[in-house]
Amino acid sequence: MTFLLAAALTLVPTQDAGAFKPRPATVEFGLWADGVPGAPAAISPEIVKDRPEGGDAHVSNVHVPTLTVHLPEPGKRIGCAVIICPGGGYGLLAIDKEGHDIARWFAGQGIVGAVLKYRMPRPKGHVYGHEAPLADCRKAFELVRTHAEK
Repeated sequence: MTFLLAAALTLVPTQDAGAFKPRPATVEFGLWADGVPGAPAAISPEIVKDRPEGGDAHVSNVHVPTLTVHLPEPGKRIGCAVIICPGGGYGLLAIDKEGHDIARWFAGQGIVGAVLKYRMPRPKGHVYGHEAPLADCRKAFELVRTHAEK
């Protein structure tokens, strides 16, 4: 029996206890509870191109904007929040490198990181004008302020 226990323990990989850091909790909110303003009746699906090795996941064709909130550990919270609007030239969103990766870093510093997935007016012929991402951003600020005490 002792031999079996010793053999089993040699197969278990060891890890430095300080090396493991759990990911912060995330919560996703839809921005528009009463329906997205200006959204067409029939919408095409969102397009997500997965993150290649060392690259970034891109999101395009966003019709349902969301705010993904990365929360710090309860004991580390300092009472601040940052809304992150990933770039991509209004045609796509670099959602990982310019969004979730940054939000997780802020959460590690005790700051709530909130990633806004917003509607984009490009490519040409898209249904949304330049006011759509601004409206989504204003709504994100409203949501963050409304839930600031939580």
